[in-house]
Amino acid sequence: MNRFVHVGAYGAACDDELRTRMLAPDDIEPWEQDSESLFYSAPAEDLPATDPESTPEPAANDPSITTEPPVTISEQPRFSFFERPVNNIIPCRDITMADLYRIVTSDYAKAETEHLRTIADDAQAKLFKKFNFDYVTVAGTFTKRENKSIVKPSGLMVIDIDDLKDSTEVEDTFQLLLDNPRLETQMLFRSPGGLGLKWIIPIINNEGHDHQFYFQAVSNYLSTYGIVVDSTGKDVSRACYIPCDPRAFIHPKYL
Repeated sequence: MNRFVHVGAYGAACDDELRTRMLAPDDIEPWEQDSESLFYSAPAEDLPATDPESTPEPAANDPSITTEPPVTISEQPRFSFFERPVNNIIPCRDITMADLYRIVTSDYAKAETEHLRTIADDAQAKLFKKFNFDYVTVAGTFTKRENKSIVKPSGLMVIDIDDLKDSTEVEDTFQLLLDNPRLETQMLFRSPGGLGLKWIIPIINNEGHDHQFYFQAVSNYLSTYGIVVDSTGKDVSRACYIPCDPRAFIHPKYL
């Protein structure tokens, strides 16, 4: 039973074994054994260029536009980038926040994102997502996706907000987070399934405490707005799937 992992252009940075790795039956849960149909066969899109000069200009109504003088940073936070499926826990390479933004706003995961949103069954949608989306570890760089294998923390955290009732609530929550006076949005985009958000924020005033402590503090704060956070995000090695969202927001300092 062939289970080859789909590889995009970033896969060129991986070794041959990873690029052509076939998942053995032991790598798959028993209830996933007959899930060949979950692999999407759309042609792979090359990842967008990482040259800052290639970044498209934002549209006139882009929320990232500011009238203040632009502020840039000399060294961007770095994340580990992992090729699909999610049970591949060895990173392919490191990427920056600007790289992530270019991938999300490009057509790289467009076919997979559109197909996922047509799947009505929640269990099938979950399986499709596990097998067909690359991902990053927003909390930092890792040698292996496990908490003890972190190399360098990014100083950032991703907050997953799922199960919003419709697109109106998604957009209202998007704007609420963007306008938040206490936590400055570094990047914000819609989830692969379309009814959730991924909010990347800085970890601040957390000296002496761990990742989970700060995560719980943010969750408690958002609950005052009626926002429920996915509790699995408390793990420092949490996987953040990379969807297609042309309207994603990134803080201008990264561009």
